[in-house]
Amino acid sequence: MATTAKVLAAELKKAQLAIAENESYIAQLEEALRLSNQRHFGVSSEQINPDQTDLFDENIVLNNDVNTTDAPASAAPVHGYSRKARITKAEKLANLPKEYVHYHCSDQERICDTCGGYMSEFGIQTIRINVRYQPEELVAQHHVAHAYKCKYCKVHSDKANVKTAKVAPAFMPTSFASESLVGEILYQKFVLGTPLNRQIPTFADLGLELNRNTMANWVISTSEMLRTFWQVMKDKLLQEPVLHAD
Repeated sequence: MATTAKVLAAELKKAQLAIAENESYIAQLEEALRLSNQRHFGVSSEQINPDQTDLFDENIVLNNDVNTTDAPASAAPVHGYSRKARITKAEKLANLPKEYVHYHCSDQERICDTCGGYMSEFGIQTIRINVRYQPEELVAQHHVAHAYKCKYCKVHSDKANVKTAKVAPAFMPTSFASESLVGEILYQKFVLGTPLNRQIPTFADLGLELNRNTMANWVISTSEMLRTFWQVMKDKLLQEPVLHAD
């Protein structure tokens, strides 16, 4: 009888250990499932992989066709629901007040290279549109170049000599971002500690619809522009015998 009791006690203890191990394993599986769901369905962080800039809404690439008319937006149905269509650049700037920056040729530049006559203005060309930021206001800034032609060449030859005023280079080609707009985003993010997604309502109140991916793209592009500057700072720091960091 005593032997049977010892055997049963040993089996009970063995069963309890097995149950404890199973419960621990189940807890691990539940934690792994929770982390997996959080990665797939949770709120993403502010960190952007530089190798994935092609996923951003506004790719900064060289493109001379700045006057191309954006196609009308339409919702794309995907698996039983309608995905929100991307807002075009024209729609983003539609509600902003407009101002124009005019570029003219100087009197010296208006001298015809062919015949030496004085060239008269015959048209203008919109080179690009930037969004300029000033405190509590956004303005759609149209950069317009004035064009000139020589009427004397037109009379004495089949082709008139044409000149267009020089335009200041764009801060980011094909993008409506300006130095002041990106500067404000950088100030909000790195000085005031405001995440990009929390800046979206601020710009929406000023009439400009932005998203976090576009702003992140601007931040990354600006950091590349400053690479030479911070490399000099880094080299200077490495020359010091001791560095103190928090």
